[in-house]
Amino acid sequence: MVQDTIEAPSPISVRWQVHTRAAVTLNGRRATLLLKGKTLYAQILQPADAVFSTESAEQSPPQNPNKGVAKLVIDLGANVTSTQIDVLLSTDPDLTAHAKCYNALTCTARLPSDRWTLLTSTR
Repeated sequence: MVQDTIEAPSPISVRWQVHTRAAVTLNGRRATLLLKGKTLYAQILQPADAVFSTESAEQSPPQNPNKGVAKLVIDLGANVTSTQIDVLLSTDPDLTAHAKCYNALTCTARLPSDRWTLLTSTR
């Protein structure tokens, strides 16, 4: 699960993205990433109206050329002041079961990021 919370004092443009060398297949709120015989599934859980798109991540010199790299993108537009982006990632194609578990357990127990704590190991 990747969870991003955005709070802005005035409207801003919000674009969530991840770079990948995988071949990406889109299906609205779902994406399938395939690389070297391995598959990763992604599903947008929030916001409810968001969908995935893809773009090239290739750059012109002097930047790293990023040849063969794509961006998996969620574009929420330019008038965002408050939102939460939740993207579920799994190697299990049955994202529906994972999303139900997420909705039943995580959503009701979600903590704002300012209340997160760092767990330390006692080893």
